[in-house]
Amino acid sequence: MKLAGKSAYVVLNTVPARAPNILADARAAVAVHGLNVAPVALQQRAAYAHSLTAGLTAQEYEKDSKAGDEITSLYTWLRSVIV
Repeated sequence: MKLAGKSAYVVLNTVPARAPNILADARAAVAVHGLNVAPVALQQRAAYAHSLTAGLTAQEYEKDSKAGDEITSLYTWLRSVIV
């Protein structure tokens, strides 16, 4: 990361949906190591598991789902960082 001169980010994945303290603790634990944390976390949602077994993305499986919204938010943020 330093050699390439690029920023790196940790994406927190399968965070319990109703546990904001766990998300905050995970962000703090990553930050202690001097790593950047993506502002979008992917929470633990049934749509991810169902879409995987169906061979689809979360958005394809359930278009108007929280899982789909999370992926869209992550993608939008990632594009803003890369461009």
